[in-house]
Amino acid sequence: AILQVTVSDVNDNRPVFKEGQVEVHIPENAPVGTSVIQLHATDADIGSNAEIRYIFGAQVAPATKRLFALNNTTGLITVQRSLDREETAIHKVTVLASDGSSTPARATVTINVTDVNDNPP
Repeated sequence: AILQVTVSDVNDNRPVFKEGQVEVHIPENAPVGTSVIQLHATDADIGSNAEIRYIFGAQVAPATKRLFALNNTTGLITVQRSLDREETAIHKVTVLASDGSSTPARATVTINVTDVNDNPP
């Protein structure tokens, strides 16, 4: 007799970020579309159970969401609008990585907008 056993994967592993806290610096004159940071989470499951979607956390300020875009499949954060250090110098961004399970992974990105000489004395 031949016995064939097929083991299916269940979504029992949650995503994990490579780094839970990251700090980056970007000049205030960075053009729209400039890459800020590429986040990366991994999932030990296989197939569709390992597909990760990235979203901003609920506590991210609406003003910050207007300035920065998050690609929900790649985890890339880019500049979406012109930055102004004199308006806001530091942006705290929480990004969640979810594979459809109940507990997403969480990473905190601190974006420091650095000054450029754009104001006359």
